[in-house]
Amino acid sequence: MTFDPFSATKEEALAQPNSMAIPNGSFRQWETAQLLSAQRNNLSKDPLGGLALCFNACIAPPNWLTYAFLDRYNKTKSGFFRTWDDAFGDAQPKGYQLKTTKLGSNALLSFPPVRNGLLIQMFSDPKGLPKTRAGRQEAAKRLGITESEVRNLLSQLLPIRRHKTLKYAARQIDLVSPGTAHNPFGTSLQKDNEL
Repeated sequence: MTFDPFSATKEEALAQPNSMAIPNGSFRQWETAQLLSAQRNNLSKDPLGGLALCFNACIAPPNWLTYAFLDRYNKTKSGFFRTWDDAFGDAQPKGYQLKTTKLGSNALLSFPPVRNGLLIQMFSDPKGLPKTRAGRQEAAKRLGITESEVRNLLSQLLPIRRHKTLKYAARQIDLVSPGTAHNPFGTSLQKDNEL
């Protein structure tokens, strides 16, 4: 039986495997479905906002939301509305200050749990950024931090599996005992009679 966030209870959502996963955990989907139901009147007038909520939570939009979007889309295409803004409303409300919003977004990105979560998501996803310098530079650009900060954070957040180089292994042996410096088996190079 598949999980339906619109008809499930909170307990059912939490009982699902990976219920707290981001972005498509069953609990997050259930929360989004509850929000959509509570805001149905407002979201019928602003279907793009409702669709964005559905897409962010990885759930199919309910029929009423789909119909609200298609109604406005078709009215725009048929000339009832002159512009997309007339059909769906202004992207930003009157008196909106872009600079203030950017400052708020930057403050949110500087909050370590948000920043770290975004970094993990960017590099853990197989279709995400490559774990190369170019990938770190792209992540730095997106988050507004330096590439070296991204590298340092990634070393703390993601497990990096590296094979020891032969040179590094030799240095480790040198630190153990000078007599075994070039002997990987750890036996003494001295002759038995010299002991």
